[in-house]
Amino acid sequence: MKTLSIPRILELLTGVLALCVLAIAALLLAPSPSFACKCAPPPAPAEALQQATAVFEGQVSQIDPVGDAIEVTLRVVRGWKGIEAETARVRTRRDTAACGIPFESGKSYVVYATQSAAEGSAISLEALRCGRTRLAEEAEEDFNTLGLGVVPVAARVPGENPTAETPPASAPADASAAPPKPAAPAAGGCAGCTAGGASASSEPPALWWMAIGALLIVRRRRPLSS
Repeated sequence: MKTLSIPRILELLTGVLALCVLAIAALLLAPSPSFACKCAPPPAPAEALQQATAVFEGQVSQIDPVGDAIEVTLRVVRGWKGIEAETARVRTRRDTAACGIPFESGKSYVVYATQSAAEGSAISLEALRCGRTRLAEEAEEDFNTLGLGVVPVAARVPGENPTAETPPASAPADASAAPPKPAAPAAGGCAGCTAGGASASSEPPALWWMAIGALLIVRRRRPLSS
């Protein structure tokens, strides 16, 4: 039986070691899909609501790739936590292997967003696949737990000046006019002798004539009764 020399043994060991190094490098540089975004199962809706900074249902209206991230603008349909505006912006990772969410324009999602840890980002909310964010059509359990939510409404009509005071409603012409001053009493202190502000007539009114006639009748009848 032929024995191997020490140099030959070292040569074989060096070759085996080189193959192992190449295999490990290949695994690290070209990961298979089985190594992408490993996450624990998401929490239940009630727990996810408590852990999240903002929870809402929104329809994607704009997607902007920025470096290794994606900034997503959504039109808010209804909110459950941390949302009062009619639009919301959320940041996610561009690579789905790094747990980025593959948002699609025009589709609606139930978003569970947390405070973003990205430095220098103008967007304060972040959503990743390890959270509970999902398509609205797949969120029946979430809707049943979260309830109806609140529909955000703009505080004022766009373009309206919030500091401008609303002018008071104009009063009717007859109500705004000053009431007519009462006419001065007629000579002799008879305030009731005027009508509609006109001066009292120089002739006695009909009531006076009736009173005088009654006195005359009484005088004529008095001797007969005696």
